[in-house]
Amino acid sequence: MPDSQNPATHPALKQPGNRINLIGIIVGVVLLLLKSHYAIVGGAIIIFVCAFLLIWNTQFVENYRSRGIFLGFLLAAGCIGLAYAAWPETRLSPTDAKIDEIDKAIKGLGERYRREELLKKYPLGYVVFDLDYKNAVFPYDNQLPKDYRLDWKVVGFTSITRDRYELRLPDIYTKEGQPFMTGVKTGGLKQVGGGQGGASVGGTDIMMWSQVLAITDKGMVFVIGFEHVPGLNSSK
Repeated sequence: MPDSQNPATHPALKQPGNRINLIGIIVGVVLLLLKSHYAIVGGAIIIFVCAFLLIWNTQFVENYRSRGIFLGFLLAAGCIGLAYAAWPETRLSPTDAKIDEIDKAIKGLGERYRREELLKKYPLGYVVFDLDYKNAVFPYDNQLPKDYRLDWKVVGFTSITRDRYELRLPDIYTKEGQPFMTGVKTGGLKQVGGGQGGASVGGTDIMMWSQVLAITDKGMVFVIGFEHVPGLNSSK
């Protein structure tokens, strides 16, 4: 085969600069495949520079530099597209995805369900949690005093229909392990704002309230909150 027809002996490839540029393009492609943000940006820049130098040194561009500028813009757009295609998709972890889901559900309810407003309504603290229909519980926002711990293993729907639900709430213990609230069930209408049931806590003047904050395709979001009710259990 004549040298002029052999790709390995093509005049353009005999020039050291062109061979370096071709190697640079290969390196850039490899960097794009690494799925690292820095590697992708670096790879796209390397591909652009090396490919532009190859184009700039061709006879097609040498006599008409305006062609080189135009092709440079096209090449830049192509390299940006390559970087965009190679950019790794940001995936939320299951925990972050659940938090994001509950955030959206609660924010859609308006200002009265923001943390500041809930603390005004339940000055002794509150807990927001998500419970799906398979009884998988996800604690979301615990604003109870640190002196208390919650046992989430007991939480679950004890009854659920199209219109109503019954729920076993988490047991609450002091940090010393003394029961503060245990074995409590609540229920009501299966609707946002429903289930506003209450119960006094251990013969004290503390009242526990529960409420449905949101309903999703997979489950329901609840809040249980606490407040003082003076004279609740005082003797007459």
